Amino acid sequence: MTIDKTSDQLKNSGFYIIKNFVDQSIVKKIKSKTIKILNDASHLMKAVNISKVLETQKKDKLSEVMIHKKKFFITKKEFSEGYKIYSKKTDSVEVKDPLILIPEFNELIFSEKIISVCRKFFKSSDMHLLYVAFRCHFKNNLPDVGLNFYHLDETYNKTIKSKAVLKFSIPFHLKLNEKSDKFEFNLITVNKKKIQIKYGKDILKKMHYTSLNEFIPAIRKKNFTPKVTSGDCIFFDPINFFHNAVKPKKLRIMLYVVVGRKSNYISKKTKKIKMLKNDYNNLSKVQKNFAKLIKKI
Repeated sequence: MTIDKTSDQLKNSGFYIIKNFVDQSIVKKIKSKTIKILNDASHLMKAVNISKVLETQKKDKLSEVMIHKKKFFITKKEFSEGYKIYSKKTDSVEVKDPLILIPEFNELIFSEKIISVCRKFFKSSDMHLLYVAFRCHFKNNLPDVGLNFYHLDETYNKTIKSKAVLKFSIPFHLKLNEKSDKFEFNLITVNKKKIQIKYGKDILKKMHYTSLNEFIPAIRKKNFTPKVTSGDCIFFDPINFFHNAVKPKKLRIMLYVVVGRKSNYISKKTKKIKMLKNDYNNLSKVQKNFAKLIKKI
């Protein structure tokens, strides 16, 4: 598929897949590193203790955006118990400084293929890496929460204007045989603008952070699970297409990257993303522009 067709697919269906993007030797290497990282409290951050939240909040309220109060976070002491223990209390955990901790990510994120797709989506070279998250999701008996519900990655705060972003994700836990190892991500392949035109201006808020069975039947039929397997990279438009991630059936290992313009409100978080100066200096001029907003140390 050409880059032109890539842009059309992102616009019309909300996603595009680069097949076999990551060599299997890199996939195995990163997966192996991840298990060690999960058992090292010094590398972990941002894990919400869902079991603690349930003590003060009803199950039916967990569809809201994740709690960001520190009192609900997994503590360092809990992290030190090992991921087999703390994974029973939270849906997922984020890893600190992934571009430094796992240098292999730099080659993937700043590849020409990635930048070309992003440039075509924005119809400009004036776009940059805004956020990187390496997150592991756990299989447990906790209820659905946050990202398990269909949503749009936009704020409904009237003082903040949502602007276009493009996300891409790379799984490091899947098997090559997609039939035996289904990608646990879904999206509604209809642009929100078309949904709003047909069903009215209030429909989007009603759909935001809800279950598929709560959708209008005609919209429900547009639910789609992209055929992503080990080594693939999926791009998707999180602002204009409803999407969700179902609870995993095993440890899910994911790299998430957000791309957009400097004017996007997400860019305020970009300075938290760290990269070694030596790695940055080894990038090409185009790649350096892509990495322009992140912190070099």
